[in-house]
Amino acid sequence: MFTAALRDAGVGVTTNADGANLLAGMPSALAADRAAPAAVLECDEANLPFALDQMAPELLVLGSLSRDQLDRHLEVRRIAERWRSELAEHPTPVVASNSDPNVAWAVGEVADGTWGDTGVVSRLDNAICPVCEEL
Repeated sequence: MFTAALRDAGVGVTTNADGANLLAGMPSALAADRAAPAAVLECDEANLPFALDQMAPELLVLGSLSRDQLDRHLEVRRIAERWRSELAEHPTPVVASNSDPNVAWAVGEVADGTWGDTGVVSRLDNAICPVCEEL
């Protein structure tokens, strides 16, 4: 969606729309079109802290965290903790879903967030409140 919007506005964009969202795929997408003034990159949720360290994005867009494939990394809460820690260290403007308690907690007061409602309340992976840690 972001890639299409930028291209419709006449902005050259490189992207990893083919799904190469791990650490090797993002630099490959950047190298594919070095002249592009913009890049729209999907990043695997577990690799976001490293990507923030290495790329210093101008804008970060966060949707929701779910257990889709996070069983290979740890739990949803641990990913949210890593995001929160990284965002505290890397001041990056964020557009985030206010429909996911873990995403809202991760961004919270540590980042300059603009909130959006995806229309899907994502509470399936919230066994405990991310703030008070109560059921």
